[in-house]
Amino acid sequence: MKRHYRRCFPALSLAASLALLPLCAWSADHDEAGTIVTGTSPESHFSRQEEAIRRLQQRVDYLEQRALASPDLKTVVGRGPAGTASATSAGTPEQPVDARISANPPLAPATQTTQATQAGGNAAGGSAGTVQGTAITSTQGIPLFDNRFSFEQGLTYTHYDKRSLVLSGFLALDAILLGKVNLQQIRTDQFQYDLTGRWNLSERLSADFNVPVVYRNSTYISPGAGSAASAFSDGSNHSGSVGDINAGVYFQMPKGATSDIDWIVSARMKAPTGRAPFGIKLVENTDPNNNNLLIPTRQPTGNGIWATTLGLSLLKVTDPMVLFANLGYTYNFKRSFADLSSSLTTVTPGEAKIGNAWSLGAGFALALNDKTSASFSYAQLLQQVSRLRADGGDWVRQVGSDSNSASFNAGLTHQLTPRLSMVGTLSMGLTPDAPNFSVGIKFPYTF
Repeated sequence: MKRHYRRCFPALSLAASLALLPLCAWSADHDEAGTIVTGTSPESHFSRQEEAIRRLQQRVDYLEQRALASPDLKTVVGRGPAGTASATSAGTPEQPVDARISANPPLAPATQTTQATQAGGNAAGGSAGTVQGTAITSTQGIPLFDNRFSFEQGLTYTHYDKRSLVLSGFLALDAILLGKVNLQQIRTDQFQYDLTGRWNLSERLSADFNVPVVYRNSTYISPGAGSAASAFSDGSNHSGSVGDINAGVYFQMPKGATSDIDWIVSARMKAPTGRAPFGIKLVENTDPNNNNLLIPTRQPTGNGIWATTLGLSLLKVTDPMVLFANLGYTYNFKRSFADLSSSLTTVTPGEAKIGNAWSLGAGFALALNDKTSASFSYAQLLQQVSRLRADGGDWVRQVGSDSNSASFNAGLTHQLTPRLSMVGTLSMGLTPDAPNFSVGIKFPYTF
């Protein structure tokens, strides 16, 4: 019976304290002689009530701590999900309440820190659903496994400015060029509108589907108009259509008992739904005084081949940051085309094999507050040389078709509503093969 009383002691103390609360509130408005104090404002009355409640709560917490810290009980004190204390008694002999006095102060409330989202959390420690995960999803393509379905719209503007030196002639005595030297410049502005849907098929499996719409406008500038080196002529054209649609699946590998890193493997497939660059004819510019400038009749919106990409991503949460890195390999399948030639008067059927590519990147997402995060990353793409083969001929290596494209990326994610976020991105090219810069904005919506 005594043991039962001791176990119920904290609850009885709390009930008694709440029962005495009206009395304490009444006493706060009376002086020591028992007369009512006049002229008391409602604000001061409520403040005294809150102070009385706070003191009663501290008293209850202290009594609970004394009961839990009793030396005659083998007690294990833990913290539950809500930060409340729990105890497990081993059933030792009973002692008077006065013997259960501890010098330890009452337990402080448990503090809750904002956990950074792991893109692809597992069942043991799932995704926390913060803005870091949205930043990684929108900028790196690594999915959040805790979202059942999300839909994303995005618009990206990319600018290219390339200059190339064209030598037309031959070398005499291996030192003197007999012919023409021409410096050509190509400026391209590209707008890409993306529609992306992501599905969480299970706690470890996710899939996405992307449809891009591409608009390209290119301007070609060349000197030599009217046989004058200082005179320039230019030409431009533009095209727009659906780009190469693509889809991917992601699988999060099970975590080890002591591992705090998420490993995600992925596979993507790209279809040649965009306008291929092969067979686009080059024509002379409309300027009759400059026959050095040839411009294409239209702009490509895809690369015209099937491709598959295998990737591996890893994420590590170090509150308030999420560190991530990825590695991928893209295999481009060869494909036959009715025409490979760029000459206006020639039709050359054959096959094209675009060089395979390695991609790598690393970065981090940092939470600025509970709604905003920033991300910074480095990305690089190493493209191998491409080859063309006319029907009945041999493969011909395309000089200059290999590339090394590296860029620095920065992004800012802000949660507009519990379901809608806004993601701004900026990419700056670090090598001549990379775009000069790219800016974009996306709006992921989670259902």
